[in-house]
This record gives sequence, C-alpha cells and structure tokens, in this order.
Amino acid sequence: MTATSVRSQPIATIDRRDGEQVRVQWGEFNGVPFLDLRLYFRDPSGDWRPTRKGITVRPDQLDELASAINAARTTAPRRDR
Repeated sequence: MTATSVRSQPIATIDRRDGEQVRVQWGEFNGVPFLDLRLYFRDPSGDWRPTRKGITVRPDQLDELASAINAARTTAPRRDR
C-alpha cells in the first residue's frame, strides 16, 4: 500500500525573502489530518515548490503550539526600527 499526502490551500503565507515563503496549511496523510508549516521556494519556472524543511502538528497539539507561540511573542526581543 502506498502512503498518500494531500495539502490544501494555504491558511497563511509568510514571505521570508526573495523566492521563499512559509506556508501554513492543512494536510492529510493516509486519512489523518495535520497542520503543515512548510518552507516553499520559487523554482526557475516561477512555480512554488515545497521543501523538506517544515513541521507537521496534529490537531490535538494545536493548543500547545498556540501557547508556545504566545509565550515566544511575550518574550521576543524588541527591535528598533
């Protein structure tokens, strides 16, 4: 049996620098849903392609991830602009 992975349309896209973005989107692997945070790059033809760099999070881990992100926001160093 072959494992299959499906990605949906992005929930959010975060531009990093020329030719890179982080995409947040729901995915599914063998019928099991997950949230995918993945680095994408623009190939020479201009199409966006996923890299192997990223993480997947199960739906039952979302509250823990949100808490970690909120903690990071409150402790983030401030940059002067």
